[in-house]
Amino acid sequence: MSKTIIVNDQSYRLDTVTGTVLAASKSMETKVQGSASGGGGRLHNGSGSMRDVNLTMNSTTVVHDQFFLQDAAGKEHAFQLQGFNVACREGNVLDVVTAFAPGAQRGPYVMVYNNATQMRFYNDQAIKQLCSPSFWRYLLVCLALLVVEFKLLSGFFLIAGSLFATVFAMLVAYGIKSGNNLQDFKNKL
Repeated sequence: MSKTIIVNDQSYRLDTVTGTVLAASKSMETKVQGSASGGGGRLHNGSGSMRDVNLTMNSTTVVHDQFFLQDAAGKEHAFQLQGFNVACREGNVLDVVTAFAPGAQRGPYVMVYNNATQMRFYNDQAIKQLCSPSFWRYLLVCLALLVVEFKLLSGFFLIAGSLFATVFAMLVAYGIKSGNNLQDFKNKL
């Protein structure tokens, strides 16, 4: 099934595969990153000093879902998704939605809907990449405003304050628009 939605004045084609779960599995991948800095020092004849070692550790866990669906025509479809954490079991009917940006031949999976539990699972990162406003457009507007402010204003503190306010306002506007587009996209799925 295919339909079109409009978000932020852009048309996106949504293709949906609906089928009954034949088999499902889940695995998790944890990535650990760390860094150390500092340490060292010097000792001589029992005196001196040593510096502390600063250790920073971060970990991220990504959920991998794999399932097989059989559609109404009997065709089998295999899916391997990352970051969804889909709750399903054999016999559940799922809708898997793929979104295509204007002119694109390929697109990311953006939602899985479990018809039995009526739960939706979204890929927020993929949706943000699809429908976020152009950061470059916001940057160009910000630069244009900065040039105008520089020409109109005099005095270091007045210019510096104005520059800070303009950059801050543009970043806030970009963040708000991105969040609104994400929610708008989800509501139209």
